[in-house]
Amino acid sequence: MLEAVDLSRSLRPRRYKRRRDELRRRLLDLQRACWNQDVGSLLVFEGWAFSGRGKVIDRLTRRLEPRGLVLHHVRAPRSGEDGLPWMWRFWNSLPRFGQMGIYYGSWYRRLLVGRSTGRVSEAAAERSFEDIESFETMLAADRYVVAKFFFHLDLHEQSARMAAAEADPLEEWKLDTDEWDRRVLDPHNLRLAEEMLSRTSFPATPWHLVAGNDRRWATIEVFERTIAALEAGLSRLGCELPEGAP
Repeated sequence: MLEAVDLSRSLRPRRYKRRRDELRRRLLDLQRACWNQDVGSLLVFEGWAFSGRGKVIDRLTRRLEPRGLVLHHVRAPRSGEDGLPWMWRFWNSLPRFGQMGIYYGSWYRRLLVGRSTGRVSEAAAERSFEDIESFETMLAADRYVVAKFFFHLDLHEQSARMAAAEADPLEEWKLDTDEWDRRVLDPHNLRLAEEMLSRTSFPATPWHLVAGNDRRWATIEVFERTIAALEAGLSRLGCELPEGAP
């Protein structure tokens, strides 16, 4: 799947800014429509280290109503969760109907970082595939819209961004996290990601593969995919769409 991503795509700054501003207005209108009609949404951001997920989330949410947003940065489970079903924390983190939940990292961490470190066995991973399918199928059948994004970039761009972060005192903290090295492009991690993407791109909750070499392109792609998902979800539920088009 990832080999089909065209990483050469890019946008000029002027065109990017004009399109970004148009999409921001449309997304705000859709957020309000979802809030007023009790339609929840989950935006899932997965991908490689330094692929630009955080910057795109910042641009996506900058003009949204903060009271209708819930942001989750998903890390390793806490020790107190060891005796609970592994999906427990995600069920409890679901946004209320009308809210938008944004997941920087998600339940897919178990199939990426967990398998890469060996903390999740292959038998447990197989059960997790089934758990995730049930979870997302139930959400999509209810009053939720689910949009999933996987950010891809090439090794040269990833290495350049890592070097820039290491040289910047305000950015070097990113290299101290407990999982960044498990999201580096290498054959082992690439195989795990390809399997995860192919097995969890369900009809109701498909993956959107984002070309992350150019941050402007990635930002517009996520805006457009998010808007399309919210419009389709509102229509599916028989809700009223706000006037206008992106």
